Amino acid sequence: ELGVPVVVQTVGSDLRVIPDAITGRMIRRTLRRADYALAVSEDLRQLAVTMGATPERTRTIHNGCDASLFKLADRAEARTELGVASDAQLILFVGRLVEVKGIGELLEAARRLAPTHPKLRVVCIGEGVLENELRAKIPDPALVQFVGRKEPQEVARWMAACDLLCLPSYSEGCPNALLEALFCGRPVVASNVGGIPELVDEGCAILVPPRDPARLAEAIAEALRRPWDAAAIAAHYGRSWDDVGRETFAACQAALGKL
Repeated sequence: ELGVPVVVQTVGSDLRVIPDAITGRMIRRTLRRADYALAVSEDLRQLAVTMGATPERTRTIHNGCDASLFKLADRAEARTELGVASDAQLILFVGRLVEVKGIGELLEAARRLAPTHPKLRVVCIGEGVLENELRAKIPDPALVQFVGRKEPQEVARWMAACDLLCLPSYSEGCPNALLEALFCGRPVVASNVGGIPELVDEGCAILVPPRDPARLAEAIAEALRRPWDAAAIAAHYGRSWDDVGRETFAACQAALGKL
């Protein structure tokens, strides 16, 4: 109303998980009226267009990663520091402990794998409303460990220590945890949802349908068998937050150019 350009950004659940019809109408109105709409994945950009954003005034800007923090590091050294056995098959989960992140499916997959993978260990970084419920369902405390919220430096050490990151979400935009794992040279087993397929290929990830613990277990077992190239994985993505800043600034300049 004041004639000030407006740039909006969608990051995932804001368009994917709309709680009610009134909110949906307000979101569509916002997308129609915004001078520019940014999205953290092409999947979300296309959804924004279907909801009213003008195609030529939208842009996909994938997230970046801090390469000074998330980078290749010695796995054995990280395991010694964190108290992880050298021969453990360590699966890492980083995210909120909520249903949409698929954490329940991950624990079920771990339960299925435990009889044939005696060295399997799942470490979950994060907090959420499901933590107590999930703890109660763990058949063996040695199989799954909840370590709570961690600072980025600590997450990077767990990334270095793990064999792979598992992200079995029902919905994602451009998940930072996945990018951080790639920068650390660690492969990913993730759901084939949202913007995830835009970020990976078969050289760094195995994608599976969401809500399928049997297929998830198979993918984890396959990933643990496969000889991954850590250096190639670390070089796969390469986007920094400076890249994100430059592209976002360019979009803001485009919005100003409309006046």
